[in-house]
Amino acid sequence: MVASAGLLFAAVPNVVAEVDALVNMLRPPTQRALAMAGSAFTPARSFISKEEYLRSCLDVPKSLDVLLRPATERSGLLAACRDTARAVQAEMPTYALPYLVEADVSAALGESFAVALERARDLAPHVHWLADRRVVLARARMAQLDDVGRAGFERDLAELFGSAEGRRALAMHYLRWPDMRERLTNLAEAASHEVQRDFLAKVRQQAGGGS
Repeated sequence: MVASAGLLFAAVPNVVAEVDALVNMLRPPTQRALAMAGSAFTPARSFISKEEYLRSCLDVPKSLDVLLRPATERSGLLAACRDTARAVQAEMPTYALPYLVEADVSAALGESFAVALERARDLAPHVHWLADRRVVLARARMAQLDDVGRAGFERDLAELFGSAEGRRALAMHYLRWPDMRERLTNLAEAASHEVQRDFLAKVRQQAGGGS
């Protein structure tokens, strides 16, 4: 009985941490980011808590509220995300998300990011939402990529173009990124007629012209 009670009380801090993490997950992205900045939101031990924290970190570099904060606070938040991502990598070295987070926030900090980006790509080449985030980061930092990084960017584009979900993401990018239209057009022209029609329909849909 005493031993059972001891185990129960020992588990209480973990339960509280999981509940706190869950409450923070339910906050809007900006509020989550501010909680992270003040160390009021840290991941608990569960996988879902770590995943939600890391997903929140992906919102940080482009968050308007974070961008408007003093440079020291913004750098501190980015560094917290980077350090947490590296800690999760040590626990789960085959989990792709923390490598993508490290790449994203390291790039925002002006630090080296290409190795982490390539590792994220190697671990989850076919997960479309991760491939899309890699494309966004690589395009924004293309001048800082070497031949390996640029080849990885091309692989991610091809991966996205190979599925309806990926083509939907690329259709949005086609409209937002004039500099990428020729490259995406070339991908479409190299695909089957069915895929070409699907991509064109998705571009028209995103442009508000229906299918």
